[in-house]
Parts: sequence; C-alpha cells; structure tokens
Amino acid sequence: MSTSDPRGVGPHDVRRMARLARLHLAEGEADQLSLDLAHILAYVDRLPDPGSGTDPDSNPAAGPDSDPGSDSGNDRPSEEGMPLRDDAVVDGLSRDQALREAPGAVPPFFHVPPVMGKD
Repeated sequence: MSTSDPRGVGPHDVRRMARLARLHLAEGEADQLSLDLAHILAYVDRLPDPGSGTDPDSNPAAGPDSDPGSDSGNDRPSEEGMPLRDDAVVDGLSRDQALREAPGAVPPFFHVPPVMGKD
C-alpha cells in the first residue's frame, strides 16, 4: 500500500484495484477515489468495536423483548417498522433464462473471463 496517504490507500493503490476489477478510470478519478476511500475508512474507524458487548447473533430488526427462537409473526412490522416474514421458497431463473441474461455464455455454461495470473 502507498505510504503517501495516512490511511495507506493512495491513487496508485486505487489504480491497481481498478485494474484487478477490470474497471476503467478516467484521468483524476484515482485521486478522488483515494480521498473517498480515506473518508470511508475514517468512518469505519469510528464504528464501535464488535467486541464491545454487542451480541454477534442479535437481530437489529427484532424488538428488544423478542425471543430469537420464536416465530416472527408473518408480515407484522417489528418495533423499528421493518417487516418480518417467514422465508418462502420461490422459483428462480431457469437455466435458459440465466444463460440469456449472462454477459457471456457458452451453453450450457457461463463464460467467465480468466482473472488469475494476469497481474
């Protein structure tokens, strides 16, 4: 990582990440994105430590008196107003539909461009 930025993510690092993600950056975008990343990382630093007493299995959508093992009540809103519902199995895309929507396909397979070994 770059040492010019106190967070360690400089324009050179942003250009490298963009290249790995196969993204084209316009001139000057790497500078702006490195600043944006620095702001994001500074915000993450202000978040509470996960070891600060918060139960990792807690559900933020559940009310304070809810029992984690109980039925959610089928589409009734939680105390925070988020809808709670049972999970339901629904039909997904057929293979043909998925292949039609894919950016690259060699039926019956998806075509995935190689990414390993191309540094």
